[in-house]
Amino acid sequence: MAGAHNLLSFYEILNKSGSRSKSAAADWHRIFEYILVLARDCYPNRCERVIQKDNAPYSPVQIRNKWMKQIRRRLELDCLMIRKRFGKKALQKDLVLRTWSGVIENEHRLPKDWTEIDGALVGME
Repeated sequence: MAGAHNLLSFYEILNKSGSRSKSAAADWHRIFEYILVLARDCYPNRCERVIQKDNAPYSPVQIRNKWMKQIRRRLELDCLMIRKRFGKKALQKDLVLRTWSGVIENEHRLPKDWTEIDGALVGME
């Protein structure tokens, strides 16, 4: 993801007072990283379709299910990466909560810290 970091370093995200906002920059960096990871995962899906499925197109339901599976895997990984056993490489819990805010299905029913709950699912309408 070095390319994402280099691209984001070309601009600074400013808060309302005009000073650099580190949390907003970190949030945008993570979102951009997710987009790159999901885009990278499209190629193996295409290869599967073309090679293994004789170029038969996926149905919209299959595409949605594959997409949701990839996003859920990323959410689960983020929740695992906040554990202290990862030391300095661990993600900050607040960053994970901010990144996934508004994406979790039925988020309003979950406690403020849903990172330790199994089955906090990504939702899409």
